[in-house]
Amino acid sequence: IFKRGVLSGKNRSHVVYVIPREKFDLVYDKIAQNEAAAYEGTEIAVIDEKGSLFAYHPQMAIQSEVKIISEMDCGECFALVSPASTTIGVQHLLAKSEERLFPGACVKLVTTYVGEQNTLREDKVRMALLSGKARLVILIPTKVHHTPTDGLENQNYSDLIANIGDFTSLCAYLYQYNILTADDKAFLRSFPRPSDGIDHLLMMIPRKGNILDIFIRILQQSRENQEAAKRLVLKRLQLHRKTENAELNTRLHLGVVLKEFFSDA
Repeated sequence: IFKRGVLSGKNRSHVVYVIPREKFDLVYDKIAQNEAAAYEGTEIAVIDEKGSLFAYHPQMAIQSEVKIISEMDCGECFALVSPASTTIGVQHLLAKSEERLFPGACVKLVTTYVGEQNTLREDKVRMALLSGKARLVILIPTKVHHTPTDGLENQNYSDLIANIGDFTSLCAYLYQYNILTADDKAFLRSFPRPSDGIDHLLMMIPRKGNILDIFIRILQQSRENQEAAKRLVLKRLQLHRKTENAELNTRLHLGVVLKEFFSDA
């Protein structure tokens, strides 16, 4: 379970990974690296409902699938934004564990603060994992978090282009994920100046679907592109604050975020 640090002021986000035990050593390090790079994620320990279990990696027996049900323990100052129930099949768990770059089946857990402003409040998410006769209930702590907005305003489209320093690897990753075609990649590499290729790429990829999260993670894979990834994350955070709409926040499109860079130019 990772607590993610890239958040709006009212929302708190965690992600729960479910990993087959025999695959754990193969994928855990990569998951931890991805969470830290893309979301400033830090791993947290959880306790069971009786307070007798305190662990980072609790285990349970899973048959054909596991059903995950979440609810707030108290609910006075926090509300659950993400779906209250989801089901993951064993075949999906196994397939996600085999992925090379972003392995691990996961469930996102998002809560929003609904209490008074400028006060410190805490609660817990009660999460039940059910599979056949097996049952594991864990408590995940959450609290109100105010994220500073310093440095959000003076970012424009030219700044974003200037901070993409490794255009070649960016195109290669996008091609590997079938976001770019071979013709797309050849066209983008035909520009004498990388900045022109980047400009055309940023106009092209919003039409490829809602790939905001994966585009940020791909940028994070290259040291030369990490500043650009940071700027996208901060712009997304700025939009979170503008919308004040938790459902919309979970579906922010890459094109919407890029449009904000134009409007701030």
